Amino acid sequence: MILRWPAIIGSYLALYIVLDWMSLIHPTGAPSALGITPWNPPAGLSFALLLRYGPLFMPAVFAAVTLASILFHGLSDMPLAILASALTISLVYGAATLVLRNRLLMSIRLRTHRDLLILLAVALAATMLVAVSVVAIFASSGLLEWDGFWNFAFHFWVGDMIGIAGFTPLVLLMMDGERRAAIAQGSRPWEVVLQFCTITIGLWIIFGWESTDHFEYSYVLFLPLIWIALRGGLVGATWGILATQLGLALAIQIKGFDADVTNQFQLLMIAVAVTGLVLGSIVDEEERAESSLRDSEMRLQTVVETAPDAILTFDETGVITAANRAALRMFAAPGRWPFGVRIQTLLSGLSPDIMEVMPGGEMVARRLDDTSFAAEVAIGAATIGKRVLYVAAVRDISIRKQAEMWLKEHEAELAHASRLTATGEMAASLAHELNQPLTALISYARACQAVLKAGGADDERSLAAQPLIDQAVQQALRAGDIIRSTREFLRRDDARVTKVEIAQIFKAVCDLVRAEAALNQIRIVIRFEPEVPPVLADAIQVEQVILNLIRNSMEAMSIIPADLREIRLSAALDPADPSFVIVGVKDSGPGFPPEFADRMFKPFSTTKTTGMGLGLSISRSIIETHGGRIWNVTDEIECGADIRFTLPSYTDIKGES
Repeated sequence: MILRWPAIIGSYLALYIVLDWMSLIHPTGAPSALGITPWNPPAGLSFALLLRYGPLFMPAVFAAVTLASILFHGLSDMPLAILASALTISLVYGAATLVLRNRLLMSIRLRTHRDLLILLAVALAATMLVAVSVVAIFASSGLLEWDGFWNFAFHFWVGDMIGIAGFTPLVLLMMDGERRAAIAQGSRPWEVVLQFCTITIGLWIIFGWESTDHFEYSYVLFLPLIWIALRGGLVGATWGILATQLGLALAIQIKGFDADVTNQFQLLMIAVAVTGLVLGSIVDEEERAESSLRDSEMRLQTVVETAPDAILTFDETGVITAANRAALRMFAAPGRWPFGVRIQTLLSGLSPDIMEVMPGGEMVARRLDDTSFAAEVAIGAATIGKRVLYVAAVRDISIRKQAEMWLKEHEAELAHASRLTATGEMAASLAHELNQPLTALISYARACQAVLKAGGADDERSLAAQPLIDQAVQQALRAGDIIRSTREFLRRDDARVTKVEIAQIFKAVCDLVRAEAALNQIRIVIRFEPEVPPVLADAIQVEQVILNLIRNSMEAMSIIPADLREIRLSAALDPADPSFVIVGVKDSGPGFPPEFADRMFKPFSTTKTTGMGLGLSISRSIIETHGGRIWNVTDEIECGADIRFTLPSYTDIKGES
């Protein structure tokens, strides 16, 4: 911008001088010699550039007005009047443009009808102030008589207002690259030539017939301008206004009209300019509204057509009038389309008589081939004139329902397996604990027999007691056999092992705990090496182990901030024995107390106030049943519990598993 600034100012000064010279309709008359002309395009140029570049351009305006006054208005011997008038023009127009940009937030691209109206309104006030001030300066300097003050001020105001109304919008639009490109793309040379020919014909009708009043047919100038504005919008209107005003100025110059006639044509110029600008702005705004509406309709149509849900439109009688592609795929049958069908035929859950707005609900939907599926339906209504139009959005949730059913069945199966495992573990623990008092009982009974025999007692009571003691020993031995057989049965490897992917197990567990993890604001991260092979395991039992460890971690992390809660599931080949896969569950909680680490996998060992101490013991039994092992990893650097266990990997040998 710094490098372009001298070129911009130089071009402005040159164009200002040329336009000021061209606008001197009466070069010998006092008003025009002072710059009071019927048409003042330099004011429009200055106003446009002040809007574009802001107050920084005010010195350039001051210099241009001063230079033109010296060159064309014969004021070189009146330096104070020149400087005062130039300063007034630059300050007033600079302040007006500052108000437009900063206070009224006008866009210099004239994108809306409001921008044009406030531009004309502020220009009207600014030109009045400039006219009164400058004419007062001229009168105070003796250049004009005070008797003609208001007449000169009126001429000055009208000339500047015509220049701004006819030239400022054109300059602003030509500085807009988008508008220039639109003109280049949409221009039709033959139509432009024809439009300017009609302007020429209108001027000839007004000024060519000497026998008629020159204002009798002045309305003909509005006809080509209306045509130009309707076809070209605001850009076309500005060029039409410029051509019309140039023609009027030239005709006034040729005819040599007096001041009164010139005043009348000045008012005609203002009327032509304002009419063309307002009409062109309205046309542009309507075109933008239509274009925006078309774009909105295209976007909406694209959204509707690409939506995965079925969208059905139906009237007050329930007859379907439109449907998107998803609706055709969802409901149509070979040779049959849903158009003209009542909505209740497809959505039997709707009321047959009354159309109701429904924010969302589940019901059974029926296709045209009489097959049904579970659907989620939402209905909205829109009033268009006197009609009410309904739109139904239908989502096929049959897959989701199947997944929910599978999840419930899986949860029930896991709960059943958990109950069975807990019962078995408790029975094994009880068998172990009862075996010791039974062994002691047998020992005490044998001791009694030994004491009786050693004493040599042969009375009836001693003789009767020995068989009873023998029977007690036999019953105790029998109970011990039952307990041993029970323990052997419970320790037997009865797991249903199959080939299972670790990712499948992780996914199933995450599906089960997803809601609970979200409720507790816990992140679950899964990391495992891509070369990890499948494992040979009972998927339900392994899932139960991981589920138990995850829930333990969730309870332990309830005391730490939510943003630190994280559970990491991992799987990798055992570096010590590649025939096993190591599965890990690590959390960011407080970890296990040191005194609990040695007995954490023993039955009835727990750190919870309400815990039974069987979860980790059951998990150990399940893993050992699969031929693996489970242990706690102690890391002095990282906190949190880190439980790992191994499972045998699944391998194929010569096509046999």
